[in-house]
This record gives sequence, structure tokens and C-alpha cells, in this order.
Amino acid sequence: MTPEQEQALIQKVNDLQARLDRFERQDRFYLYKDVQVLKEQGVRIGTDTKQKLGFWGRAPTIQFNSTGESVGHDGHGGAALTHTDDFYGGLEFSTGNRYTINDIVKALKRCGILAV
Repeated sequence: MTPEQEQALIQKVNDLQARLDRFERQDRFYLYKDVQVLKEQGVRIGTDTKQKLGFWGRAPTIQFNSTGESVGHDGHGGAALTHTDDFYGGLEFSTGNRYTINDIVKALKRCGILAV
């Protein structure tokens, strides 16, 4: 390798390192462009319910699971709906988890999707 080729290679390595430094730090990646996902494949974020996720600066938490919250309710729904009514989302009616409205709000706040 000639001295000129070696210098060109060093410059390319330095340029590549500078580009990487814009995207990655010791504890995080910096993304400033849209992420496009292939329609055929899709993307899964978190492959296990014990993996923690957080949004918009909230602390990461595992997938929310509850037996039914009944606190923190205002009676704006009238007599047809109460804070102890539970919902299962149409999935696994007899065996799946059932959630109250408070469970859903708490989970959305906990992971940062709703503001606290």
C-alpha cells in the first residue's frame, strides 16, 4: 500500500467513525430520520413480556398485567358503566385477562403513551 493509499484509507475510517458517532453513544442510539418498515414482515419491539419498554421519557416497564383496578374513577359514565366493569377486548373470553378502564389508563400512563 502506498502512503497515499494508506492516508486515503485512514481518512475513510475517520469519516466512517464520525458518521457512527452521530448515531450512537455509550447508552443510546440517536435516530433523526423516519424508520421505514417492510409491509410484508413488520417489526416486533420486545419479544418477551418481561422485556421493558418506555415511551416519551417514562421509565421502561414490563408488559402490564392486572387483576382489576377499581380506584381512581369519576362517575362520568352514568349508571350503564361503573368503575368495576371489566373488559377483555374480545379475545380469550374465558381464559384471558380482563381489564377495567382504570387498568388501561394506568398501563398507558405507566409506559408513557398517556401523560401522567
